Amino acid sequence: MKPTHTAFILLLSLISMGQAITEDQALTIGLANSQSIKTSESQLRQAKSRTQQALGMLGFRLDGQATYERYEPDRMMGGGGGLPDSKTASLALNYPIDLMGLRGKAIRGAKANERAAESGVTVETNNTKEAIRRAFFDLMRATWQVQVQKSALEAAQARLQNAQAMFTQGSIARFDVLRYETAVSQAQAGLEGATNQVTLAKQVLNQAMSRDVSTPVELDSPYLDIQADNLPRYDLKEGDLLLQALEARPELRQLEETLQARTFFTLTERGGTLPSLNLQAMYLHTFSPSAFTRENALTFGVILSFPLWDSGITRARVAVAKEDELQTKLAAEQTRIAISLEVKSALVQVRNALAQLEFAKKTVGLQTEALRLAELRYSAGEGILLDVTTADSDLRAALGALASSRSNYLIAIASLKKAIGSDNLPLAIQ
Repeated sequence: MKPTHTAFILLLSLISMGQAITEDQALTIGLANSQSIKTSESQLRQAKSRTQQALGMLGFRLDGQATYERYEPDRMMGGGGGLPDSKTASLALNYPIDLMGLRGKAIRGAKANERAAESGVTVETNNTKEAIRRAFFDLMRATWQVQVQKSALEAAQARLQNAQAMFTQGSIARFDVLRYETAVSQAQAGLEGATNQVTLAKQVLNQAMSRDVSTPVELDSPYLDIQADNLPRYDLKEGDLLLQALEARPELRQLEETLQARTFFTLTERGGTLPSLNLQAMYLHTFSPSAFTRENALTFGVILSFPLWDSGITRARVAVAKEDELQTKLAAEQTRIAISLEVKSALVQVRNALAQLEFAKKTVGLQTEALRLAELRYSAGEGILLDVTTADSDLRAALGALASSRSNYLIAIASLKKAIGSDNLPLAIQ
């Protein structure tokens, strides 16, 4: 067993025991399990076999044949006797001469098709990576929301305990205690909803990794602290990224190689009306030869064929091949336009997410201070309970917005990596 296979099996065993996984580990699992990647790899193997088939068309061909003929006496002229049974065995060695270079073009077309299939594997890999990253960061978002709701519940429970003590002392009315109890119930319901969302997000991540959705999974990431200011920042220059995308996107390489293959296949279709040349050597052995038959015979021949008329079949095949070429060219142009738009859209998403992230962080700071002041005023008898509950609700909403903006930023970065066809984004100079 290869070391990489051993490491992979060990990784799976750790995960099955509840071991938290990183983004890179999730990608490793998903890429190994992906059915779409396996399908594209199968198509690559198929393309390689077609290349071998095209190469074989230029090689020697050896055929063997055995023949037995029985002659009935009553069917022979003059009746009686007749001829003895005929038993022969032959070997024919054929070698095609690529007179018009068509078989060579077929080989070049098959190799171009093979390279297109290789790019197809990269296309599926790129798409699978983005899907896994999206699911990973969606689970992270759900995990952050659980943190927010836990924090809200703990704060509500602490206020309720304090309110119950103040009610016992006669400092506040029973209504205030009821309001705090309602806040606790609301926080418990919010926590339950957030927990259920985590369960769903785990199932989505497992599906993105092409494994059973009930598989236990936890996250291991340096970004799990919702208020940590540690998200990566990148130097995003639109012109450089567009150029990189047009050079690196596997979809474009795939279409370019497919177009090259189509061009060669169009040329080979013309072979239906072109002459062909074949060299042949044949050895014939006759068992129990007659007086006029040689026991062993060796012949050599040159066969030159000239197709004269095929009812328009070749012309139709060439026309179909040319249309395939045209369609591939149009698809390549459309894909270039789509990739340019995809890169620009991903850049806009990153910039918007970054702006929302900065706003969310400042909002959390503002609402944290607003809650502190509201609690001080209420404790001093200068404020009302509604101010406290409103400030707390505003803080939880701000934390929820911070969780969403952090996740949106990471997802936007994942989309940008897919758009440029590379995981390598230049980090900004801090």
